[in-house]
Amino acid sequence: MPIYRFRVKGNGRASVLKYTDGMNVEIVIPKNCGFWDSRAKDSFIKKFTSTYNIQGSATSAVSMLFKKNRLDVQ
Repeated sequence: MPIYRFRVKGNGRASVLKYTDGMNVEIVIPKNCGFWDSRAKDSFIKKFTSTYNIQGSATSAVSMLFKKNRLDVQ
């Protein structure tokens, strides 16, 4: 299974979540899943919230961060 690193581009705010350039998480996704697939999005949200200790209403804001123009993928 491939491992992808999602890195945040730029600084800003998505609802109550403040993000900065360079915040990143590495996730493992199945071979038959693209990195913009819904399964990858679910893994990204879980990993991002646990890595940066995000709780409450800010967890839904992480899903707004999962966009091609806000993330670099390696």
